[in-house]
Amino acid sequence: MPGPTVPRPAVPGPSDVRSVGFAGADGVSTGRRRLRLVGRVLGVVLLVVGVAGIGWGIWTIVDTWRSMERDAVAVGRAAPLGATGETFGFTASGRERFTIWVDTGTSDEDARDVIVDSITCQVRTGGSVTEVDGARQGSRVTLDRRSTVGSFTASEGRVEVRCAHGDHGSRYDRGRLAVERKVLVVPGEPGAAGLGIVALIAGGFLAVAGGIVLGVSRRSR
Repeated sequence: MPGPTVPRPAVPGPSDVRSVGFAGADGVSTGRRRLRLVGRVLGVVLLVVGVAGIGWGIWTIVDTWRSMERDAVAVGRAAPLGATGETFGFTASGRERFTIWVDTGTSDEDARDVIVDSITCQVRTGGSVTEVDGARQGSRVTLDRRSTVGSFTASEGRVEVRCAHGDHGSRYDRGRLAVERKVLVVPGEPGAAGLGIVALIAGGFLAVAGGIVLGVSRRSR
């Protein structure tokens, strides 16, 4: 006599229900799609801002360099080591800030530092004498071969400037100080040139960051 029949468990077939809103045809979730889109947009923005910063920085630096000769109110020479130097000057129309630049004649950073640090300028204005020391300026701005020696405030009237190299550096460095160098007095602070350098460096970092973000967003699946 046959025994009782035990029912077999039902095997579930393929489901007709499809998840909606979680994955597309290529299997990429909606959240990841949005993340990739945000990454691409961010990368493009960083890249555009970076390139714009580089362009503005280069333009500002070049414009400052070109306008230096044109805007200079006085051009003289920094005397070689051991000499007193000749006085040169200009007439100030009122109380105003001026910056002294020196053409170091070299693009070597170490040589520029020695040359600039050795230069001291005596500025006579408004009945008093101010010393502008290249080694004591708060921040130095360098455009190719030209570097700032420092800034001063001139009073209205005649302004007289005299610059010379002092004893600075090693015995080897003294050979660099044995020649006179061109000095320019330019109105204002070197702020524009400094901002141009900052924009150039920051723009480079942003452009690189934008490229990295774009690369990562394209590779992510």
